[in-house]
Amino acid sequence: MTFEVTVGEITSSSIAYTVTPSDLKAEYLCILADAKTVESFTRDEFLVEAILEELKAEAGAQGKTLAEYMPEIVDKGAITDGKFSNLSPASKYYIILFGVDPANGYKANSDVVKKDVTTEEFQDLNITFEVKTTVDGNSATFKIIPSNNDDVWYFTTLPKATYDTYTDPAGQYKMETRQFMLFCLQQEIEARRQQGMSDTEIMNAIFHKGALELEGKGLTANTEYINQIAGFIITPEGQVTIATDVTTTTYTTGNAQAQDFTFEITVGEVEAMNAAIKIVPTDETATFCWMVAPWDGKKTATEVMNDIVAQYGNFMNNGAMLYKGVQDYTGGPGSPYKYKLDAKCDTPLLHRNPPV
Repeated sequence: MTFEVTVGEITSSSIAYTVTPSDLKAEYLCILADAKTVESFTRDEFLVEAILEELKAEAGAQGKTLAEYMPEIVDKGAITDGKFSNLSPASKYYIILFGVDPANGYKANSDVVKKDVTTEEFQDLNITFEVKTTVDGNSATFKIIPSNNDDVWYFTTLPKATYDTYTDPAGQYKMETRQFMLFCLQQEIEARRQQGMSDTEIMNAIFHKGALELEGKGLTANTEYINQIAGFIITPEGQVTIATDVTTTTYTTGNAQAQDFTFEITVGEVEAMNAAIKIVPTDETATFCWMVAPWDGKKTATEVMNDIVAQYGNFMNNGAMLYKGVQDYTGGPGSPYKYKLDAKCDTPLLHRNPPV
């Protein structure tokens, strides 16, 4: 079994292609992998073995055997409108094809065909921004004027101390300005998802075109803030890419209007990794932040508060770590668990032509 592979339109994030197999009734795999991965294998059979092992792991993650999973992803006949998307710009990939035998556990039954292809260089947008900030106490208004009304942009404001923590070349994170902008974007997306918004609603809420006036309310009083704005490209597949340098401006908030409410806090049943915590505010409509963290026994409540705002202020600006009403983590009726923290992260690897 042989394959004729023709590469079509190539962009900075996608590759279009067609495939004509010599046997239109036989089943085969068509996969895209980055060149570094492919070229690390000294023989094609080792590459095939690694691909099948990864597919076996994918099948297991769905509670299926490889034989049950493969019919969902193999191809048969000609591919006339294939497209791999969400790729990195100016990067070399290989389109990999080989026949498989369903009667023999989907083992490879043909030679491997590899077609190398490189995505286009990414072209930045030709757009600049003017941001005029007007401060009123601990609120601010931002008048944003882009140099054109056609390109998409994203804006965020956060305490400068937070910005410095993540972008300081001598600090812990050492983020470049574009990298940090993308970090802020992802934090806002996740915060809005937690609020129940769909991805379409989120995209419409945070990306803008043309001149616009935005508001920031409930900012930390008497604090230096930094605005960030940059142009973005959003592909038809929904891939988001920052496409300009980040423009920054700073401002300082004034005094805040004090909110007249207090909290009743109870803590009990303290265990190694859990505690029964309940917080009852006197004003259940007011917004507040609370968290559990180590205390050195020396800092005042105000100092602890200022440290939290400096570290997590950007998350709060995007709606995370903010609460209203009673917070019940006691494990009793209406509160199924005690307070604890857990986190997990997964990273995908190979690209395949999505099923039609």
